[in-house]
Parts: sequence; C-alpha cells; structure tokens
Amino acid sequence: MGHFWQDESDNWWLKIFGKGRKIRDITVPQDFLPYLERYRTYRNLSFLPTSNEQSPLIEKLRGQGSMSSRHLSRLIQEVFEKVYIRMKSSVGQKKLRN
Repeated sequence: MGHFWQDESDNWWLKIFGKGRKIRDITVPQDFLPYLERYRTYRNLSFLPTSNEQSPLIEKLRGQGSMSSRHLSRLIQEVFEKVYIRMKSSVGQKKLRN
C-alpha cells in the first residue's frame, strides 16, 4: 500500500495507473480514511499506510502478493451480478430499468 501518500497539507493521495497506462495521483476523500483504517486493522497493519510499505492493497486469498487485474475484474463482476440478482428479486425487473 505504498502507493498511498500524504502531502504537506495532510491530504491523502493514491497513485494509480490511469488511462493510457499513465501514472496518476487521485485524491483520497477524508470520509474514506476510517474504512481504510478498519480494513488495515483487519489485516493486522498499522492504521494508515507509509510510503515505503510493500503490502498489496488487495491480496490473494491463497499464496502471496497482489491479485492480477484480470482476477480482480472477475471478482468485481461477480459481486455486481449478485447485487443485480438480489435487487431484481426484491424490487422487480421493471423498477430496475426506470
């Protein structure tokens, strides 16, 4: 999680690959920090990341290291499909399309 960094004004940023595979810095909203702290606590890490940290943001369930973008995309797609099915069964097909 060494891609998180804090500027001199105490704003948090995350370094990511953007469009065209160019490195970009995106702001991390202050409202997000409690969720990041909770996630890091669950993983037995310090509350907030340091610039020299080597822990992946999303780690594999088995093995070591980070996930591939393909694996992460598949997991996200599965979550959205499950949410859609659950929403469809609770509110109905017609309401989802409006």
